Parts: sequence; C-alpha cells; structure tokens
Amino acid sequence: MQSNRKLTGMLLVLALLVSMVAIAIPAVQAVGSESPSSIGTYQFFGLLGDVNDDSVVNIKDVTHLQKYLAKFEAYSFSDEQKQLADVLEQGKDKLNVKAATMIQKYIAKFSSAMDKGIGEVTSGLAEMDFSDKIVILHTNDVHSRVQAGIDNSLGYAAVVAAKKYYKSLGADVLLVDAGDTFHGLPIANLSKGANIAELMNDVGYNAMAPGNHDFNYGYEQLATLDQIVNFPILSANFVDSSTDEAVFKTTETFEIGTEKIKIAFIGITTPETATKASPLNTIGHNFSQEKIDKVIQAQIDAVKDDVDFVIGLGHLGVDQESAAAQLRSTDIIKKISGLNVMIDAHSHTTLATLIGAGMAVAKDKTDKKVKITSAGNYLQHIGALIISKTTKSVKAAYADTTQSTPDEVIADKIAAIMKDLKPGLNKILANTQVPLDGNRNPGVRVHETNLGDLAADAIRYISGADVALTNGGGIRVSLPMDHVSATVEKGGVTVENPDYIAGAVGGDITYGDLNAVFPFGNLVVTTNVLGSDIVAALEHGTKTVTGLRETDPAKLNDNGPSGGFPQVSGITFTVDVSKTENRVQDVKINGVPVDLAKKYVLATNDFTKIGGDGYVMLNKNPVLGYYGALDEALISYVTNELGGVIDASSIYADKSGDGRITFINVPAP
Repeated sequence: MQSNRKLTGMLLVLALLVSMVAIAIPAVQAVGSESPSSIGTYQFFGLLGDVNDDSVVNIKDVTHLQKYLAKFEAYSFSDEQKQLADVLEQGKDKLNVKAATMIQKYIAKFSSAMDKGIGEVTSGLAEMDFSDKIVILHTNDVHSRVQAGIDNSLGYAAVVAAKKYYKSLGADVLLVDAGDTFHGLPIANLSKGANIAELMNDVGYNAMAPGNHDFNYGYEQLATLDQIVNFPILSANFVDSSTDEAVFKTTETFEIGTEKIKIAFIGITTPETATKASPLNTIGHNFSQEKIDKVIQAQIDAVKDDVDFVIGLGHLGVDQESAAAQLRSTDIIKKISGLNVMIDAHSHTTLATLIGAGMAVAKDKTDKKVKITSAGNYLQHIGALIISKTTKSVKAAYADTTQSTPDEVIADKIAAIMKDLKPGLNKILANTQVPLDGNRNPGVRVHETNLGDLAADAIRYISGADVALTNGGGIRVSLPMDHVSATVEKGGVTVENPDYIAGAVGGDITYGDLNAVFPFGNLVVTTNVLGSDIVAALEHGTKTVTGLRETDPAKLNDNGPSGGFPQVSGITFTVDVSKTENRVQDVKINGVPVDLAKKYVLATNDFTKIGGDGYVMLNKNPVLGYYGALDEALISYVTNELGGVIDASSIYADKSGDGRITFINVPAP
C-alpha cells in the first residue's frame, strides 16, 4: 500500500510474531506500563517506522526491546523476513552502534530460524517418488490475486501448472481452497465474485471453505456463487438461525486411485465473520460460535469410520486476537478428536511461520497430533499435502513451481477478463466541480487536502466509527485522474501523466478513478483507541512536517514529507512546527476537546492498524470489524452519501481541505 511495500509484509510477519509470543506472556498493557512485552513490541514497531521514515533512531528507543527479546526463545519467521534485513540495512546509518549491533543479532536469529524452517518444508521433495502419493494442493487468502505478479502472486496459471506437474510424476492430485477468495480487487469486486468462481472452475478446484471476506457481498451472493462453481463450498458451522441447519454442504469425500483411499474434507468458517465482515451480510444466520467444536466433532463422527483421512478445510487462523474467544484452529483442535490435518487460513500464515512458532502440530483432546498447514496469502505460495498411499504418512510442504511453466490458457483467460473489465472501470460514477488533490508533495504527504478529507470521511462513513485516520501515502492519485494528476503509476513506477492539464478543474470520475485512489485492495477496519492514542498518532504522523508548501523540486524535502501523514475525519488539531516534541495541540473530536482517558472507535486501513508507517499506538487492541476495501468505501460514500456530485460549495471545494489541520509558527520559505 505504501511507497515502501517491503515494510507492509514485514510488519504483518512481526505482528504474527508478537501474537505468537504473547501466548506465553501476560496480556498486553498500555504503553507506559511496566510490561516489557508490550513496550518492547510497540518500541520495535516504532523503530522500524522511524527507519522507514528517515528518522534518526537512538538506543533509548530500543532499550525495552532488549528486555522483550530476552523473554522468548521461539521465533516466528517467513520468506518475508529477508525484507526485515533489507529495511534495516537501508537505515543502518541512522542507528547508533549499540542499537545496530542488537538489531543485527535479532536478524541473525530470524535468518537461522528461517533457514531451518524452509529446509524442513522442502526437505526430501527432490528425491521423492510420487507414484504412490496423493498430493493435495491448497490455497488460501488469495483475495483475488489470480494474475501472476500482483502482490507477488504466482497466479492461477501456476496452480494449473502445479497440478499437471504432480500428475506427470504419477501422483493423484486434489485442489482445495480455504477461503477469502471471491473479494479484493476489481476482477472480483466488479462481478461480485463471479469472475473468480468461473476461473476456479477452469483451474479445477475440488472444494473450498468460505472465509469471512467471501461474505462481503452478502450470504445470498455467496449462495449464488455456490451455484456457479462446479465444486462444493463447504461450511459445517454456518447455519440458519431459525432452523440450525447448515446453509452450505458440510463435508465432501473423495475416493482416490485404484487403492480407493478415501479422504473427507470438513468445511469450517471462522465465527469472527459476524464481526470481521459487515453484520448485515449474514442477518438471520450464525456461525455456531458457542458450539463450534461440537458441530465439527459431529461431522468427524459421521465420516471417520468410512474414510482413511479426515481433513479440516478451515478458515480459522492462529491470530492471538482470536485466542480469547478460543476460535483459532489450535484452540478448536484441542476440543475435538479424529482430525488428521487442518488446512488453515484467515491469519495469512505461511507453513514456515507455523513451524517456526511451534504451531505446525497441535494435540487433540486425546493427545493425538494433528498437522496444521497454511499457504500464507495472495497466492505467494501453493501449499502441498503429500500423502503416502502405502504408509499413510503425511508431509506438509510448498508445491514446487520451478519445474513447470504457467498454463497459457488460464493466463490468457485472466488477461481477457482484465481487458473486459475496462468498460466497467470506465463507468462514470460521479462528477466533481473541483480538482481533488492526491498529489504526494506538496499534497497528501505534507498537509491536509480535500481528497484526504474525502477519503477519511468515506472510511468513517462506511464504518460508522467516531473518527477516522488514513495515511496520506496510501492515496495514490488526484481526481479527476485523467487530467488533474501530474503523474500516474504504471507498473509500480511513477511517470509523468501525458494527459495532465495544468490548472485543470473538475470533471467526471469513473470507477477506475476511485479504485486508483486506493489501488491495493487494503481493507477498512475499526478498533478501540484511547484519546491519548489519537493524540500520539497525530504526533507521530506529523512529526517530520514543517508546514511549508514548497513546490521547488530542489526543496521538496524541506516540507518533511511522510507517507504516514494523517488525513483525518471527525478530528481537528493544530501543529506547532516550531517544537520538536508535543507539537500537536487543541485536538477536538467532533468539535469536543479530546478526552485522553476516553475510548473512541477509530476507523483506519488494515496497514495502518498493524503499525504500518510507525502507527504502533493503533495496534494495542483487536480489530472490531472489517468493512470492505478502501476503494469500495470511497465509491459508496461518493455515490450514495454525496449523490455522485462533489460541488464547488461543498466542504471539499478547497484543495487544501476544510481546516481540520492547522499549522502554526511555520518558518519562512
């Protein structure tokens, strides 16, 4: 989502690390308490945010981290851990010697664990005889990244190639998906998932379990997609509240090869769907939260005597924020028996991370070991469960995608769909009578703008939160995009816009324009924060800005640009740029002075929520709810709340915004 995309994945990995460690550490307390674990966590996220934002990092910022690191021995890791080293390598000149030495030791431990874990995942595959094997390929949390290259996705063409490859080695192959597949980018959203459903048919999926975001269009649309796909959508615990009957099929059994090995899949959907998608999407239904273990056990008992393997196809995850309600895959396995493997999803966890965190195996209520595997997210990996027909052993691994060429038929079909999307992307949704400023600098990274106001208002509107904050670096273009933006992004590179007209005013706004403002598929989320957290967030987000609006290219850095600059809704405040600390003053929430001890519901994006751009103070509490993608929020606000018109008399008339952020004591240019 940001200019430094590496930090996004790295923060996600570190967030998982923190949650894993927290299993054995007392509950997180507020910053300023005596808990080394909580302070260390926030300090480390802050440290990385500072390195990313070109701030000088002193050892005082990492003293608590030293105490924190001493408290745990198990480290979580993934392929993305190399990105941590990259980020810190870039910023090493801003770390003093003691801090740099400590960080290097930290990286060394991660690297060692990563090498061990990746080695375990891939060991023995090269020399393996697949002629007596069943290979269950599995994907999860694809979020419609079906085209190769988008967010490092292997693409559906690689999935088809992997199927063909393992079949060519003599294996019997099944392909399943563990959910969060039908939603995310325009290829999915414009058709409400239908494009993805049809592609999954072409790829040859055998079953899937719906994730929370597969309900984003409402359960009725998911039921429609169930009719489109030629494989079963499985969910044992999603039921009609009036009858307690399952809405979708609960299990599917496959008989494999001449040996007639029988494998039963049981679909499981996280009960967090009730809050991690809009509650309106599942009215009249529930996810059996109070008895989910009993529901799953009943399904196991119904099939276990007739099959060789029982596999959970679950969208549950291992996030620590799910622990209190006992809704993680590990929690549920402890309460049941008879499951052989859990193919998991929801927490975007890679198999290597599960191994590193000691969570690739869990014991059921009879003390039997149950394997847990997951393939991360965005189709950056294809999971592979390898079952021996003779020994009945099971190995969890990643599919080897280096031995095959992506399937051209699927690749061409995806390209054709993308081409066919153009009329939808060009559909006019609104008209603005004023230019909406999404430029970087001067613009959304150094001061309030009218597009920043509009975006933050959309986030607050869709979520119903008290306040909203989104980082300016996530806003990628001005509107109308065709001629107001001086630059455009092509292939991840910022280039001059040939259609730019200096001094241009308003014009039509298309679906594609609104999608281009927030192009990365990030989600609107809500969380509880204290008033003091809001003030801390504003201090952090404005700490580098000078209040200048320098336009001379040679002096742009004098503005103090930051991708984390806060564009806000429901908040007004003043920044005294002459100060180095306590710069933020006169903070008001919806016109009332902020109460530092009061809880507020804040809406933001999922990148900022996990501490992205250094917003560590927003990561204290769990996510309250998910409200769809950022671009969808913007589209809904502009078309429904504003009636498709942004007129010259509205609060968005001035490119500099409507006065939510005031700078004082600004130095002379």
